[in-house]
Amino acid sequence: MAGLLATTVCIPAHADDASIVVSHAWTPIQAQSGVDTALYLRIENHGKDADALTRARCPVATFTEKKVVDIGEGVPAPRTVTSVPLPASSTTDLTPKTGFVALLQTTEALPVGTSFTCTLTFRIAGSIDVAVVAATAAP
Repeated sequence: MAGLLATTVCIPAHADDASIVVSHAWTPIQAQSGVDTALYLRIENHGKDADALTRARCPVATFTEKKVVDIGEGVPAPRTVTSVPLPASSTTDLTPKTGFVALLQTTEALPVGTSFTCTLTFRIAGSIDVAVVAATAAP
């Protein structure tokens, strides 16, 4: 099962022009619906121009918000942002320590291995469908 899980999590999704590649998309398991959780992933911008993650839609969440983690007075604190910047020729990892997409008011429980597809929208690259899996830890 672990091998299958890793394979499922690491299938990259990319824009038609392959400038943006999204991989390692996962969410922590949740025993019940109606809770808030996070979507973590890796975004590679292979383009020569900066881009930005501007929207996320996931069928397992009533709402989504993009968050970055600030270290204000020594304590990490998530802050809602309108977009997540993606510098040209770079990799951005959305992790518990850097930022994530908040999945708010989940519509179902998310046991280990649950999979679903989120649509991420980028300022330049457009929309990309991304396979997401519920797991106990990052792939």
